[in-house]
Amino acid sequence: MNKKYRRIGEIANELGIKESAIRFWQTKIPQLNPKKNRSGHRIFTDKDFEIVKLIHNYKKSGLTLEGIIKKLEDVVPSNVSKDFSEKMNSLIDNLRKLIEDL
Repeated sequence: MNKKYRRIGEIANELGIKESAIRFWQTKIPQLNPKKNRSGHRIFTDKDFEIVKLIHNYKKSGLTLEGIIKKLEDVVPSNVSKDFSEKMNSLIDNLRKLIEDL
């Protein structure tokens, strides 16, 4: 049974990589855009997990970051810009806080 969401530590342990690598990839690769919960922790969907696995496998095969980004553009389209997505997540968080204060 798959969990609905995974935390960054769970993914790092399962794949044998450092959390900092996943965080770095998130800043550079638009297709890797996990949401954050109310506490600000990253939560990864199954799709996010599959993208991290792809990145990890491409990295192991010797691809550069630029090469990985190019490969992922073919496999996982980036429909929404990362900047827009971050702004929307921030807006949602602010709305939640306003609702809680009511």
